[in-house]
Amino acid sequence: MHQIFNHIKYENYRGLYSIKEYKKGNLIFSEGEICNSIGFILKGELKISTLTNNDKEYIISILEKDDLFGENLLFSSNNEYLGDCISLTDTKILYINKKRLSR
Repeated sequence: MHQIFNHIKYENYRGLYSIKEYKKGNLIFSEGEICNSIGFILKGELKISTLTNNDKEYIISILEKDDLFGENLLFSSNNEYLGDCISLTDTKILYINKKRLSR
């Protein structure tokens, strides 16, 4: 677990987060989908990519353990994901939903 979470007693925050597991090759989110949570990668590796006008893949980012995603989009006026996100390995992600942050 990332060091920023070391002091947290998880039983006090059960309603704040959820954890999901994905197999290699699973779609995490699609381009144009609305971002409604922050994702924190507990295990694994993700690729965010889009297709160019020539139908070639353009890799936006490779994310790995301890990386965050969605934090910039979550409260943006344009909160749509810019690409598709695929798990490159078996992956575990901790999600904090926007509605839960607003409580």
